Amino acid sequence: ATGDGYVIIEFMYLDFLFNENINLRVGNQLMPMGLINEKHEPTLFTTTQRPNTSKKLIPSTWHENGVMAHGDIVDNLSYKVGAFSALQIGRGLEEKNDWLRDSRLGSFRVDEENERLGLAGVARVDYTGINGLFVGASTYVDSNLVMVDAHFDYNLDAFRTYGVYTQTNRSETVVDEPEKAKGGFINVGYDILSLTKIQNKMPIFVQYESVSAQDKITDGTSIDSTDTITVGLNFFPHEQVVLKADFAMSKDNSKAASEDETNTVSFSMGFIF
Repeated sequence: ATGDGYVIIEFMYLDFLFNENINLRVGNQLMPMGLINEKHEPTLFTTTQRPNTSKKLIPSTWHENGVMAHGDIVDNLSYKVGAFSALQIGRGLEEKNDWLRDSRLGSFRVDEENERLGLAGVARVDYTGINGLFVGASTYVDSNLVMVDAHFDYNLDAFRTYGVYTQTNRSETVVDEPEKAKGGFINVGYDILSLTKIQNKMPIFVQYESVSAQDKITDGTSIDSTDTITVGLNFFPHEQVVLKADFAMSKDNSKAASEDETNTVSFSMGFIF
């Protein structure tokens, strides 16, 4: 075989644990944005596919080289703050609905003449002081872009609801380039096997999502959102194994009425180890 080979890793870092308030992580890390990027194992979200919010807006799986401090501010209030290699926006402008996803640098070096290694700051806070509730916000900032999100995950016995809203704005653009993206989702589910004596879990769920990766373009126009309603169920034969099935009804508001609706049936199996 000829040519250069490479290995892709999702994360590899050293964690220097000093105390509950200040610790230091150095290396290639999952970016602390949103709900799913850091916790993207299939047992942790209900749909067969990650939400489009976590693909096109917060581009999971998103990992970069950097250094990050993390710990507790006070009881039940944690923080993460760090400096990382920045998104390379020029990579993602050919397929404009994927302009954020295609801009990830990951663990690769910058090797194109028109690219430069930028630096980004990331900050996140999460609160867990209410029983069953995880809620927080995070932000990413570099010389060209600001991304923010708010997220929550609430569990009460057999009931669970979780969701994310995110928005991104660019400051350096040329004609006919996306300069704003926004969207989010909310998911509501209930474990129907909790009504029986069966010890396994089988949550049913419904999810609503609206994503506009080109909510604003530099020529003053915009591309309408894609809205998706998904219904489905999960079955856990083991707490670390899940079987999934769902039905997604998607409407692309930027297309003509005869082309705007897509229905998809999906099945999947997932596990963590």
